[in-house]
Amino acid sequence: MHGLKCRSIQFFFIAVVTVWFMGCSALRPAVPDRDADGVADLSGILVVECIVDSEGRVCALDLPPESQVRVVTADCEGNCLAPSLSSSGQKIIFTQVSSAGTDIWQIDAAGRALRPLIQGETIDRNPVWSPDASWIAYRVLEDPYTLDTPSGHTLQAYRHSSLHVARPDGTDEGRLTSREGYVYAFDWAPDGNQIVISVRLEDVNQDGIMDRKDRVRLYTVNLATRDVRSVLNDVNPGLSMHEPSWSPDGDHIAYIEGHGDTTSYGDLVVVRANDSSEVARLDISPGAAYSWSPDGKKIAYVGYPDTVSRVGYVDMFVFNLSTQNETRLTDTSLYTVFGSYEFNGIILDDPVWSPDGGYLAFVWKKGGKSYVVVASADGSWLSRLVELGTGYYHLSTWGR
Repeated sequence: MHGLKCRSIQFFFIAVVTVWFMGCSALRPAVPDRDADGVADLSGILVVECIVDSEGRVCALDLPPESQVRVVTADCEGNCLAPSLSSSGQKIIFTQVSSAGTDIWQIDAAGRALRPLIQGETIDRNPVWSPDASWIAYRVLEDPYTLDTPSGHTLQAYRHSSLHVARPDGTDEGRLTSREGYVYAFDWAPDGNQIVISVRLEDVNQDGIMDRKDRVRLYTVNLATRDVRSVLNDVNPGLSMHEPSWSPDGDHIAYIEGHGDTTSYGDLVVVRANDSSEVARLDISPGAAYSWSPDGKKIAYVGYPDTVSRVGYVDMFVFNLSTQNETRLTDTSLYTVFGSYEFNGIILDDPVWSPDGGYLAFVWKKGGKSYVVVASADGSWLSRLVELGTGYYHLSTWGR
């Protein structure tokens, strides 16, 4: 009888704790509240890649926001993807993918003056303006072949890809890298004279052939001379270097160090551009994006509050290269918790800085919906900007 009474008390206690936890969880929001007064002080334009119901469009959100995002490429034939905003904030280039192929098009930020720029190439979906908007850089895919997947489907793949540049009117088109290499990603130097690339360009493991067993390395390409130079030589041959980004002040290059050529990334590494010496190594969340501040002194990234286990909640951080200190902009543990493997099911991605460097906008995903959230760079303010809804949304740029 005494044992039964104890078990009853234990059951009652567990039930009370369970109800309390479920009740508290239900009261917790899934996304930060919207501070209407604070949002009203924002200005500029957010360029967004929108994919809804399998249709890709270039979209924009005018700040301060009066409504949902507007579609810039309303007359798009096929899928319009990967927008890049010019430094003036007036022109957007993007790739249009249709049954006829993949071409680079241009449109103004208001959705007018749509015209093709570069056609007739097998172009990958990532054209990028040079800092002064006098060039466009893009990848061209070459040597196609079919790839059989474990599920029985056949995919179109390419053995090689090279980096090309052209003037905005499509003239002066030229190849910058070898046909035998495979360029994965690239970024312009702030002076527009060089481009840093992550590329498989050499027989790194020295087995006599250049293939996927050779890890991806960083190189710089001189636009005038076409010289290609290695950025880092004394590195672990088993590690690749992905997603390079040149700091706006030209002093540093960042990249994501990964184990093999997969999306399972490791550390975010920052090196000096002049001598390649390492100045910072940060615990970035796998697959997450990062972004330089306009002055090149700070870097925003998605990482783990628990840097030991590197699992659980993810948050947005800003790292200061001068002080080597970081500022935590979010605390996602304060939001809906339901005990899943992802803890709260919140995904943060795509940090983009305001032109003055005072704010960061990023995508906050929860429960199948996406939101744009804005935080002050010092971590003192956080607000929901707008609900994007279901679908895929990628923040590209915060322009003037």
